[in-house]
Amino acid sequence: MILKYYIILFFLTWAAILDIKYRKVPNELIAALLITSLPFLVLEKDIIPRLILSIGFFIFFVLYFDWISGVIGGADIKIIIVLLLVLPLYYFCATILLSQAMMIGYAVYRRELEIKVPFFAFLWVGMAAMLTLNI
Repeated sequence: MILKYYIILFFLTWAAILDIKYRKVPNELIAALLITSLPFLVLEKDIIPRLILSIGFFIFFVLYFDWISGVIGGADIKIIIVLLLVLPLYYFCATILLSQAMMIGYAVYRRELEIKVPFFAFLWVGMAAMLTLNI
């Protein structure tokens, strides 16, 4: 099942490059990640709780972050939902926490807490760190 993580990392690499270069990630890329991950989801036994969690997460983030505060973009929310559906919960939480910690560290280093940074680049680093640490 380690292949699943490398496939996700491949798509995150592509998304990070697009996010850094153009500040946009096409919906087709996120859909391709989801479609490519579907065979792995069939083999998982806890897909129903993940699906329920993804729907709840989607509703919370779309309503709060995207519409109300505008902190993160739509592609960021979509990739978070796909990762929540595809990854085990502990792996997802650790990846997001690592990514967020690096983003905050970067903002503090730049001494600008309200800068626009490409989230996919930090998400890629978080995912690569999780694969390297093999947690």
